[in-house]
Amino acid sequence: MEAMKEMPNLLLAKTSGFFSRRPNLRPPVVTTDTLDIRITQRSDIEEAIKALRSGIYDEATTKVHITKSTDKKFKSRLYSRLLAAISRIPNLQELSIKGELDAWQYNLPLPAGAIRKLLLLSSQTIRRIRLQNVSFVARKRGTSFGQTHPEAQALFDSMRQLKRLEEIEVTNCSLNFRYDGYVVSNGLKLRHLLLPLAPLPSLKKIAFSCYGYDPRDQDPARCILPPFFRSCLSLEELVLSGFPIDEAAWKDMVPNILQRKCLKKLHLDRCDLTSGCLEDFLGLLGPDSPLIDFEFKPCLSDEASNRWDSLGGFYHIDPSPWGATVDKDTPQLSWRRLLTEAIPDALRSNTRLRRLRIKAEGRVNMRVPVEIQQPWLGLVEGPGKSLNDFGFSRNDEYYFHYESEELAAKFELYQKLARYGFRELEVVGERDRSAIQILSNASEDVPCLFHILREHPSLCNG
Repeated sequence: MEAMKEMPNLLLAKTSGFFSRRPNLRPPVVTTDTLDIRITQRSDIEEAIKALRSGIYDEATTKVHITKSTDKKFKSRLYSRLLAAISRIPNLQELSIKGELDAWQYNLPLPAGAIRKLLLLSSQTIRRIRLQNVSFVARKRGTSFGQTHPEAQALFDSMRQLKRLEEIEVTNCSLNFRYDGYVVSNGLKLRHLLLPLAPLPSLKKIAFSCYGYDPRDQDPARCILPPFFRSCLSLEELVLSGFPIDEAAWKDMVPNILQRKCLKKLHLDRCDLTSGCLEDFLGLLGPDSPLIDFEFKPCLSDEASNRWDSLGGFYHIDPSPWGATVDKDTPQLSWRRLLTEAIPDALRSNTRLRRLRIKAEGRVNMRVPVEIQQPWLGLVEGPGKSLNDFGFSRNDEYYFHYESEELAAKFELYQKLARYGFRELEVVGERDRSAIQILSNASEDVPCLFHILREHPSLCNG
C-alpha cells in the first residue's frame, strides 16, 4: 500500500483496469492532492475515465490538470465521459484544462453541456478555473447566426452558481456551434464571462485573453466594464487581452475603480485615449489610485472617430517621436504629450504604484527619444520613488532601443536597485537586519552592489 501511495500521478491505469474487472474487490485509495491527465492518444482518456470511476481517489484530491499535447482529434463524447468522471471527485477545488498546441483548429473540444454539469456539481467547492486553447462545443443546431447559442449561454449562466470561486483564467478559447450545416467558430466576448461572474462575492482574479478575432466584433467596453466594476466588489486582479477599451468607458469606469481599494492589478489592451478622456484615464495613475500593477497599450487619437492616430495606427506605435501631422507646440493628445508630460505629472504624487508597463507593438528600430527618457528617469531615481518596473513592454521580435544608452543604463540600474530593496535603507536604517538581506539580494550584481556601498559606506563596517 505504501509503495502505491508513492507512485507518480499517472492515474494507475493498470490498477484501475484490474479492479474494474473484479468489482467485488475494493480498490486501493490513492492519496494525492493533484491529479495530472496528459492526453496524447485515445487510450489516455479511456484509462483516465476507468481510474476515476474506480474510486481510487479520496477527498484529499483537490486539483485536476488536463493537458492535450497532440493534434489528433477525438470525439467530444469521450471528453463528456471524462468530465463526468471528474465530477465524482468530492472536493474538487481547482480545474485546469489546457490544449498545448496554440492553433484554433487543434483546440481541445469540450462539450458545453458536459462542462456545465461538472461546474454545477462542484459549485460548492471549486475555487480556481484555468482554461487555455479550449473550444466550447454546442451540440445542438444554432437558432440564429450572430447570437449566443442557448447551450453555450447556459454554460456561462451556470458560473453564477460558483459561490466560492476565487480565480478564473480563460485564454484563447472559442465557441463552436452548428448553423445551416456548417460548424461556426466564434471568439468569446466580454459579456460571456464578466457579467455572470460580477456578482460572485469571493472572486479575486479574472484573466481573460482572446486573440485572433476582430476586436470590432466585441462588445463595447462602455456597456460591460462600468457595471462590472460596480458589482464585483472583491476583485484584486483583472487582466483583459484582445479586447479594446473605448474612450467612452473611461468616464464611468475610472471612478468605480478608484472606489474599489482592493483592486491592485489591472492589465488592459488597446486603450482608446483622446483629449476628452485623458484626465479620467490619468486618475488610474494619480495618488488616489489603488493600483500597484498597471499595464496598458495606448491607442491615441484627438478625434473619437479617428482610428488612425499620431502613433502610426490602431495596432502599432510609430518609431518616430512625433506623428506626421502633429505640431510639437500644440497641446493635443500625442505620443509626446502622453509620455513626456501627462504620465510623469500624474505619477509624481503616486507612492503606491510599483509596476507600470506600456505595451507596444512597434515597427523595426523603434526608438525612445531622450526627451522621453529624461522625465522617466526622474520617476525611478532618488528617494521617495515607488516604481521598480517601468517602461515599454514589447511582444514582437523587432529591435527596440533607447536613444541615449547612458540614460538607459541609469534607468535600468535604478529599477534593479528598487527591486533589490535599496529604497528600504532610507526607512529601516543601515544597521537593521533588512540591510543584510538587501546586500544579499544584490550580491551577484556588481554595479548595483557598488552603488549601494557607495551610497551607504557604513555597511562596509558591518
